[in-house]
Amino acid sequence: MESKRQKVLVFGTGNMAEKIVGQVLKKYDIAGFLDNSVEKQNQYWKSGPWKIYAPGEHGKLQFDKVVLASTDYAAQMYTQLLKLGIREHNIIVDYICKTAEVYIDDFLSMQMEQWGDFNRADIAVKYFAIESYMREESEGIELYKKMQQERLKLTDLQAEEEWNRFKRLIDSVRENGYEKDSYIVCDETMKIMDGAHRAALCLYFNILMLPVKITPQKYENDYRIQWFWNHKFLTSEIQNIEQKIERIMKPGQKEFVAFLWPPAMKFCQEIKAEISEFAKIKKAETKRLTDDKLPDFIRAVYSVDDIEDWKVEKKIEHMRGCGNTVEVLYLSIEKPRYRLKGATSLPLSVKAEELKKIIRGRFQDRVEDYFYDNIIHISDNYYQSKVIDKILKLRLDITECFVQIKDMEYALCKLDVPYMACDFPKSFPIHKDADILCKKGSYRELVGRVKAFALRYAEDNGLAVRVLEKTVRTKIRVEYLGFLIYQFDISFDIENLGEGFVNDAVSRRIWRNGIYMLDEQSEIAVRRNECILYPNKGHHKKYLLVHGIAVADLS
Repeated sequence: MESKRQKVLVFGTGNMAEKIVGQVLKKYDIAGFLDNSVEKQNQYWKSGPWKIYAPGEHGKLQFDKVVLASTDYAAQMYTQLLKLGIREHNIIVDYICKTAEVYIDDFLSMQMEQWGDFNRADIAVKYFAIESYMREESEGIELYKKMQQERLKLTDLQAEEEWNRFKRLIDSVRENGYEKDSYIVCDETMKIMDGAHRAALCLYFNILMLPVKITPQKYENDYRIQWFWNHKFLTSEIQNIEQKIERIMKPGQKEFVAFLWPPAMKFCQEIKAEISEFAKIKKAETKRLTDDKLPDFIRAVYSVDDIEDWKVEKKIEHMRGCGNTVEVLYLSIEKPRYRLKGATSLPLSVKAEELKKIIRGRFQDRVEDYFYDNIIHISDNYYQSKVIDKILKLRLDITECFVQIKDMEYALCKLDVPYMACDFPKSFPIHKDADILCKKGSYRELVGRVKAFALRYAEDNGLAVRVLEKTVRTKIRVEYLGFLIYQFDISFDIENLGEGFVNDAVSRRIWRNGIYMLDEQSEIAVRRNECILYPNKGHHKKYLLVHGIAVADLS
């Protein structure tokens, strides 16, 4: 039996309302509009069936939730609705938000206020309540109900209902896992607006990547430990909360990874002394690479960042001839302070950013052939540090995969690219893929064998595998915390070229370095096609030019 559609009020009548009303109607019935403009109230929105009301009139209307339809005034509207008695979980901000997945340690750090105090001690109470429930104890549950009564001005009965609702959510996550479309709603600084219960659940059940929706305005709240003192909680209760905060924040276990590049290595000890003024160096490792492996190492480090490939290649170019030694530093930065990076809407440590600027500023005039930034690199956040550390520890050899499919009708293509590892497949380029073409008759078995290898490799290295299947293509992704480590892209058909081309190309394949690859004629055809499909990928044009193929008009 189909569930009854919920009714919503849409708060806002401007351009954003026009933009989202169609999307809203796909999921909800609209009961009316709200607007603070007196001139608009009691009118009909766009001369349609929906009347515009003052927000204070919501009490006389039948509705289930309120949809925010403004980016400029989202936070003010959200706060206004709370003051009117509308609960957090009944305010929908989905239609005006950016979405992201955020590593839990970075997310918690974003809940610090400007002086470095944790601003969401209520998460610790909710964590305590989950812990007590799972252990069949009552202390954390009673503290939770007491907090909710104080926060929301509830009666004893309402506080019990609030706990029962949370208990159902705990049971759901325990039995079914965390729903990835259950977003934690945050303001533009990633402070929680709605979702502290879900954040506590992620902490308890060790869910490391949190789905987040980011609104375009700031939201003010204050749930520091001082809030509990102000509301006359017992000293013993506050001590319990402080212990839970200490546990979930995990001080001393979080690190930023930094790299001193070859041009700066002659100043290594000086730079480390400078860094020590701002951060604690918990560990230092010296990496001695070869001429051919240094570029692979640099590309791997920057693969986690949002930097463009051409900029990485420029950095590599300006490091040639400076030696092949890199110093890897693991830094503890006290109260790292965060902002959201504009390009990605992901957390960026302000203190790490400042540290990079200080080191560059003090040493760039002493480094020969300085190029931004061939002195120091520091990860933006704990997530990048975690992924980089994993990459540094990985065994990058995938030779066994091609041993397992040696007897099958396949061929690799697009191997001659700037980022390819120098000794592929004994090493592979991080965050890239292997394009494998095969005959249709071999497709299913080939996918099965490659998938089996990927699963073994992932298990050995603490990674995960995700398989994306389409009609003529399967992508087997090896990931860590959602980050693509490597992908096998297997297909028996190519857009524009077709299945027949793939059959002929695989029949003419050549054997080199333990793998089958396309011959030059077939590879040129694939690269010409890539230039047509993806004209911005310059390395395919460069390949054709090297092979004497005109690229002025490939249409």
